[in-house]
Amino acid sequence: MWTPFFDERERAALALTDAVTRLGEDGVPDDVWETAAKVWSEEELIDLIMAIATINVWNRILVATRKQPSTQE
Repeated sequence: MWTPFFDERERAALALTDAVTRLGEDGVPDDVWETAAKVWSEEELIDLIMAIATINVWNRILVATRKQPSTQE
């Protein structure tokens, strides 16, 4: 169940982010992709996937190297 605090585009982006991050054998489920494609343009989808991929790469690098966020201000 989704919170009412996100609009249709935001919910689609969150679902796509979850699907890309948890990428299984079959890739992104068709219903997730179709929902995102209805509310995001092709260019926006490309930008969104690149942002998701970039964040995932940085997360994996930090987890693999056991880096912790800086506590310096």
